[in-house]
Amino acid sequence: MTIDATPTTLARPPYDPESGALLARSPLPSAITAEMIGPLRSASFTAPIEEVLSTRDLDHRVVTVAGPDGDLTASVFTPRTRTASGAGSTSCTAAA
Repeated sequence: MTIDATPTTLARPPYDPESGALLARSPLPSAITAEMIGPLRSASFTAPIEEVLSTRDLDHRVVTVAGPDGDLTASVFTPRTRTASGAGSTSCTAAA
């Protein structure tokens, strides 16, 4: 009997092409440690959201989602010219 010792990892689902391009140019590191969270929260990586969205064909709404340790605030970005619903049609960023 042969046992395969190759570790199995789950692959991340593909991002929406527009989100993938944005993430590729992101100044954020690929891994974030607990020590980095404070400085990252206080850093300014981009212009105010209203200014950023003024040049893009996106709608933005803020929603509150119940979390296990309290409510979370999430920004939901939806293409204005969206033709379908479901996976891949919305990008979401959450902030505690």
